[in-house]
Amino acid sequence: MKIMAHTVIGYPTLEESQKIVELYMEKGFEILELQIPFSHPTADGSVLTQANRVAAQHTSTQQSFDFLKEVRQTAPSQKIMVMTYLNKLFSFGITEFCDQMKALEIPYLIIPDLPFDSPFAQYIHDHPFVQLVPVLSANVTTERLEKALENKPDYVYLMADFKITGTSFSLHENLQDLIQKIKRIHPAQIGLGFGIKTAEHVQTTLEIADFAIMGSALTTAIDEGKILEKVDELKGELSVS
Repeated sequence: MKIMAHTVIGYPTLEESQKIVELYMEKGFEILELQIPFSHPTADGSVLTQANRVAAQHTSTQQSFDFLKEVRQTAPSQKIMVMTYLNKLFSFGITEFCDQMKALEIPYLIIPDLPFDSPFAQYIHDHPFVQLVPVLSANVTTERLEKALENKPDYVYLMADFKITGTSFSLHENLQDLIQKIKRIHPAQIGLGFGIKTAEHVQTTLEIADFAIMGSALTTAIDEGKILEKVDELKGELSVS
C-alpha cells in the first residue's frame, strides 16, 4: 500500500508496539514512520499527544533504538523513517542519535520542530548517512523551498493543510502547484499527511502525491481494539480502486 503508517514506539506498550509494527509490515504498508515518544509533541493532535505521553513514561530513546534494531533485524528491507522532536536529539546527543540510525541502516529522520535551515539541522545535514526529511506547508516560499531541497532529500513530507495531526481532512488549494514545483527542482518522493483517515482520503491524496501518511486514524483504531479491521479495510478498498 502506498501509505506511510505512523505509530508511537511504546504505545500502548513496547510489546504491543511490536505486534502493531509486525501487522503493518505483514499487510504491506510501504513505509513505517516510527516515532520516538516525546511528552510534548507540538505538531500532534490529541490522539497522538496522548499516545506520546503514555509511551514516554516507560520508553526511553535508547529503548526506542533497541526496538528499531529488532524491527530492522526482522525486516532488513523495510522502508523506515524515524520521527521525533528536537528535545529528544538534544538530550540524547545529535551525533550519537545519527550514529545509531546509521548502525540500523535507517537514513530518514523527521523532526517537525526543527527548521531545515537552522544551525542544529546542519549537524544532521553534515552526517554522512542520515537525511533530514523536510516538513513543509502549502505556503512555503520559493526561496525556502529551494533551500529545503538543497541537500537533495529522497523524501519530502507535506502537510495537507494548516492543521495539527488527527483533524479533518482537506487539501490546501496550493498543494498541487507546490508538488509540481518540487518535482521540477528535485525529484523527491512526496508524502502527504495530516487528517487522512479513510481509503477514500488515501485515494484522493495519491492523485497528487507519491504516498499518503496515516497516524492518528490508525492510533484511534488501536485505542478501539480495531486495528486489524482498520488495516484490512484499507487494504481491501485500495486493492480494488
